[in-house]
Amino acid sequence: MYSKLVITLLILVIPLAAAGLGWNIYNLITFIGDGILRVVTYSLTVAITAALLVFIISVLAYGRYVIKDGKLYCYFGFIRTKTDISEIVRITHFIKSDKLVIYLKKAEYSVIVISPEEYGAFINELKNNNDKILVDTETEEDGCKK
Repeated sequence: MYSKLVITLLILVIPLAAAGLGWNIYNLITFIGDGILRVVTYSLTVAITAALLVFIISVLAYGRYVIKDGKLYCYFGFIRTKTDISEIVRITHFIKSDKLVIYLKKAEYSVIVISPEEYGAFINELKNNNDKILVDTETEEDGCKK
């Protein structure tokens, strides 16, 4: 699951997005006779705010990583990705920011958004599927690896 900070931020965004949605619906209704440009502007703003609200709720309700059949599946609401674990070459834990990053053969990387308490189990599961993965820790201020 997510870290406490990420959960707190997601929960804080929900009432803000709901308030924004309500405000924009109010403006749409209030300014409906003020011309087509205002109606279109507020209609788009309502649609974007509603989409943001639905997306945040879906991420909060269904955000997880699944390791299955040699692949790492990432589910964040409507966003789904699949990575072959054989493509992972390194996992780095950045100590100062407490972030876990996976690096792929294609010079790509991904920040893993899970609770720090789950880092060990997550790394072990990936290494069980690909024992060639290098694991290291790094402090950001000096770029030193441990």
